[in-house]
Amino acid sequence: MNEVTILRKALERVTANGFEWYTIRSADGILENFVNVEGGLLRKAYFEIIFSQDFASAFFGIREVLQGSGKTYDEYYSATRKSSTMKDSTIIGDWSYWRKEGSVVPEWKYHLARMVLEEHPIRYLEEYL
Repeated sequence: MNEVTILRKALERVTANGFEWYTIRSADGILENFVNVEGGLLRKAYFEIIFSQDFASAFFGIREVLQGSGKTYDEYYSATRKSSTMKDSTIIGDWSYWRKEGSVVPEWKYHLARMVLEEHPIRYLEEYL
């Protein structure tokens, strides 16, 4: 997919989840502000949207995940139980322990932090469309 198509699909998802940019609520209405005369994206301009917390939460969601792996409690717990030889799984199974340690974050925060480090953040969005 080209970058315009990726951004259009991402905007369709987030606007369906209630995201609006200023007062614009449609994907095409938002997108037209970021396309140049040649039909390409104005790179720095659309960063304002894709790196916003509102966009990220509407795109990636708000489930709690482990900061280091991006796994939900169920994903982490089932994987750990399968590979662990520990008889006492108190820490493994206690999500409140990880929450207290600051290791549990909303899913959008996990992905936003990773996306910031990407050379082509629009391609990161493409992986989750």
